Amino acid sequence: MKALSEGARAALPPVAKLRGLQIQDIAYGLKALILAIQVEDVGGVSDQVEEALKKVPNVESVEVIDTSLI
Repeated sequence: MKALSEGARAALPPVAKLRGLQIQDIAYGLKALILAIQVEDVGGVSDQVEEALKKVPNVESVEVIDTSLI
């Protein structure tokens, strides 16, 4: 999970800042890496972040769980 979290951190585009990271147990030894990412309020940035994270080796899927304004 450490290599995965480092890969995710490195893959983020310049407009995204990692604000938090958490590992959650899902089931049967599966784990989820939950990232809190702050981005600028510009159209398409969430999609850029998702696409960048999908390219990290060993990432099965990427899902936006919540969005809000600061």
